[in-house]
Amino acid sequence: MEVSGIYIYPIKSLGAVTAQEWEVNRNGFKYDRKWMLIDECHRFLSQREHAEMTLLAVEIKKDTLWVYHKRKPELNISIPIETPDNQPITVQIWNDECKAIPYNQEYNKWFSDILKQKCTLVKMPDTTQRKVDTLYAFENETVNFSDGYPFMLIGSASLEKLNTMLHTEVDMLQFRPSIVIKTNIPFVEDSFLEFKINQISFRVAKPCARCVVPSINLLDGSKNPEILEVLSSFRKQNNKILFGQNLLHNGLGKIRIGYKIER
Repeated sequence: MEVSGIYIYPIKSLGAVTAQEWEVNRNGFKYDRKWMLIDECHRFLSQREHAEMTLLAVEIKKDTLWVYHKRKPELNISIPIETPDNQPITVQIWNDECKAIPYNQEYNKWFSDILKQKCTLVKMPDTTQRKVDTLYAFENETVNFSDGYPFMLIGSASLEKLNTMLHTEVDMLQFRPSIVIKTNIPFVEDSFLEFKINQISFRVAKPCARCVVPSINLLDGSKNPEILEVLSSFRKQNNKILFGQNLLHNGLGKIRIGYKIER
C-alpha cells in the first residue's frame, strides 16, 4: 500500500488543496485547518449548516491564501498568511474553546457577503495548543481547527466499493480525507492500529463518524441523500455511519505521493 492522495484544507469547511508532497508539523499537515470562519457568537461555521461553503475553493500562493467561488470565479479574495496584529479572541469548535486571532473587516465582509451571514475569519496562532480529546489521545497530541483529529485516512478501495452501490458516484473529496492510500481490499483501513509513512508514526484514534457533509456535491452544493442511506445499510455501528479512520501522529517530516505504508 502507498499514499495516493494528500489533501489540505486551510480554511475549515472550505475547499481542499491537493498536493504531491506536504510537510507534517505537530498539529498535522502544515496550514491544515489553520483558519476558520466563526459567527457572531464565535462558534465555527460548517458545511453542515452552510452548504455554500463547499463552493469556496482555496489555493496557497506563496504568502497568501487565494479564495474564490467555483461557480462565480470573479468573486475572489487574497488573504495574507501572516498572522494579523490583532488581539486574540475565544472561539468555539464543538465543545472546545481556544484562542484565535481575527482578521480585519475587509476580509470578514467578503465572506459575510458570500455566505449571507455575518462572520469573522480567524487564524490559530502558534501559541494556542488545542488538545485532542483525552479519551483518544496517546501523548497529549494537539490539533488545529479540525473537528477533533490531525488526520483522516481512507483507502481507495473503500470508495470504489461504495461507488458500485450508488446510482451517481461520489467524489473522494466529499469525505474530506487528509491521506488516501491505494488499496485493493475495501475497508482494510478498519484493521489498522499503527503504521508509518516516511518514518512518521501514525496511530488510529477512532473510526470517523459521518454527518451530512459527504452528501454535498462539490460542484453545485446540492445534497444527495442516497450516499448516507447506502452507507448506513452496511457501515452503521451504534447508530453512527463510519467511513475512514481518524489518526494521531508522532514525528515531523514530509509525506509524498507514492510513499509506502509500513505496518
